[in-house]
Amino acid sequence: MNEQDFTLDFYFRQAWTDDRLSFTPRTGFESLTVGAEVADRIWVPDTFFVNEKSAYFHKATTQNTFLRISANGEVFRSIR
Repeated sequence: MNEQDFTLDFYFRQAWTDDRLSFTPRTGFESLTVGAEVADRIWVPDTFFVNEKSAYFHKATTQNTFLRISANGEVFRSIR
């Protein structure tokens, strides 16, 4: 049998713009770094990997998610 399975452990990063999240910047307040729970309350891209056999998120005492929202509505998300 010819099996060609492999395993990856990586940081998955996404960036997109959502005008609904834009805000008026103030000096020293051009972006917001928010907790992972905010990702459950905003629209995020439905990303998937074609032909994946199985997938899971790294589990730790806290979620391994970073979320930054810029004043112009740009969103940056990093997940392990």
